[in-house]
Amino acid sequence: MIGMQYTIQLPADYDMNIIYDRVQQNGHKTDGYAGLLFKAYLVSVKGSYGQLSNSYCPLYVWNYQDGIHSFLFDGPYDSILQSFGWQHVQIGIPMELPLSQASIPAQSESQRDNKGRHLTLTAERLQQARYVIEYIGSIQPARSLQEVPDAIARHLQTQGLEPFASHHQGQLLIYNPDKWAYHQFYFVETVPENVPDCCNVYTILHWSFGAEA
Repeated sequence: MIGMQYTIQLPADYDMNIIYDRVQQNGHKTDGYAGLLFKAYLVSVKGSYGQLSNSYCPLYVWNYQDGIHSFLFDGPYDSILQSFGWQHVQIGIPMELPLSQASIPAQSESQRDNKGRHLTLTAERLQQARYVIEYIGSIQPARSLQEVPDAIARHLQTQGLEPFASHHQGQLLIYNPDKWAYHQFYFVETVPENVPDCCNVYTILHWSFGAEA
């Protein structure tokens, strides 16, 4: 699986209704997209939940690279270029698998691997989320990386993330070994009070799930 995101920074006085209308008119075009696991159409709004800027930053998880190739080079991504200009597309590797075709009762917890990391959730549960909380961290140089997943988990516990780390519809951790950085995403129904300054808060405008999801 491959994570992908591009962040389009928008002016402070930008009319965000332009983005809302764009997603309402075009979001369905990635529903059932080949190779896609899911796409969350995300926006941040200046002054909302403590955010400092307006942005449009869709988040993708792909099942395989052919879907990315098709999206970037067969035309769909051209609409971004034509509307917003050249963008840097970030690529990362999911450390936690965010979706499974397996049915999990809504009241049950996501399955975990032998390190306690979340492995699966369902599209039905994920779609209940209306917001995304993002924390960005770094992976420090070390002689061995074997303890990095556990070290990340311990670090996240010290960042004031408990209000949504324990009450979410799903979570996703994507790491980038090119930059030695990671992004922890929590998908939540409501935004708790006093979100730490270290976090970004996004509103989900639309969910798209691929044909295999």
